[in-house]
Amino acid sequence: MNVLAIDQGTSSTKALVVADGGEVLGEGNFPVHPLAGAHGAVEQDPEELLDSIVQAGRAVLATAGAPVEAVGIANQGETVLRWDRETGKPFGPALSWQDRRAVTVTRELAGHEDRLIELTGLPLDPYFAAPKMTYLRREQGDEGVVTTVDAWLNQRLAGAFVTDAATASRTMLLDLDLDRIGPGGHEELFVPSLAGLGAPFWAPEARGGWLGLSLATRRDDLVRAVVWGIAAQVASLAKAMENDLGRPLERLRVDGGLTRSASLMQAQADLLQVPVELYPSPDATALGAGALARLGIGGAATPAEAVGDWSSTAVFEPKLASAEADERLARWDAAALALAQLSQDSQ
Repeated sequence: MNVLAIDQGTSSTKALVVADGGEVLGEGNFPVHPLAGAHGAVEQDPEELLDSIVQAGRAVLATAGAPVEAVGIANQGETVLRWDRETGKPFGPALSWQDRRAVTVTRELAGHEDRLIELTGLPLDPYFAAPKMTYLRREQGDEGVVTTVDAWLNQRLAGAFVTDAATASRTMLLDLDLDRIGPGGHEELFVPSLAGLGAPFWAPEARGGWLGLSLATRRDDLVRAVVWGIAAQVASLAKAMENDLGRPLERLRVDGGLTRSASLMQAQADLLQVPVELYPSPDATALGAGALARLGIGGAATPAEAVGDWSSTAVFEPKLASAEADERLARWDAAALALAQLSQDSQ
């Protein structure tokens, strides 16, 4: 059974034709162009998003030369747009998951944050869909429907006005019925909060920052700080997940463009103090969408069967002592918190 797997991302759409066992028969890619503006605006042309899926899909089908029996789509889960329910026509640009303008909405709801967390499992942050939806309504009016972008894509591609539970859980509109929500040295630190700080800090107006610069700072110091800053942001989130789960992380499996940096992968293993396993394809998101599509139509009995067998192409083992890793991560966390506090104080 062949599946067309599509990953509609922020800057491009990738499409794969995937056979049983995860074999990739063909690949297509088509760019999209998010537009950043003032006051934290990041918008995307919905028709361009749709066209990128069609173009990438057509290209991969031509390359693969094989029929497909199902289509799976992964997309930007927190991106929203307003559109006409009858015609499917968008009323304007989509608000990217990176768009921060809905902070005006979240500020108004600050007094209800604890209750919202209790209901949805999500902190009150403009990253999520519901604040963006409210912002769109206020700015553009009541006409049409406001949804996550996947519902619009499903309508245009398949005539189905639907989303899925995973995407709905990221909107702040889904009641999860949860009982309770769980909660340096002399080196050129870098906090890569270029679109605000997300989990576990939730400081939407924070901006990226260098700390510890001096006249002795060199270009390679800056590059090294960026590498460790990215790794620290991932590690900080992983530690929060460990606290929620009540058990330590055993390994981290990675894919995507950043995995081309061996330095970053090693820094990630060092800070997490667990092995980092490199997935054999840079397209795990699209392959995952394809696996879920196969599972959904009965082509596989279990998620493991749908994914197929695979083995990592590289494993990065921790080389840094545990105490030093903890100290580095603690310094980075302190820097991130300082930037978050600075953004709050400047409002």
